[in-house]
Amino acid sequence: MNKKEYEDRLLRLYRLIDQFCHTDPAILRREYLKDQLLRASSSALLNYGEAQVAASVRDYKHKLSIVLKALSEALLALKLLRDVGMEKVSAESVVSETEALLKILYGLLRKLRETANQHYNKALD
Repeated sequence: MNKKEYEDRLLRLYRLIDQFCHTDPAILRREYLKDQLLRASSSALLNYGEAQVAASVRDYKHKLSIVLKALSEALLALKLLRDVGMEKVSAESVVSETEALLKILYGLLRKLRETANQHYNKALD
């Protein structure tokens, strides 16, 4: 998956979450969780955009770690809302997409760390 495709999936996830936050009665009754979920999902999207123009590899990895934290927070908020009454079908599709995006990001960060370690080890030789 390339950067544009990942960004499109983050945008699609935000739209899904936004739609559910404004239509699902279980979410509407839980204002704090709704707001937190919207903040976390928009943070993931916006920080991913910022990572694309990072000044260094270190900055890029840092921005991606923020995206990872935001997606993790969104996932927990979604699971909490699902458990307190969010429509199961709606919740499962959003939870699944969030988990898929997290797995992709974990893989990318792992690859970046391995590459950094290889460069570091070569510099020591």
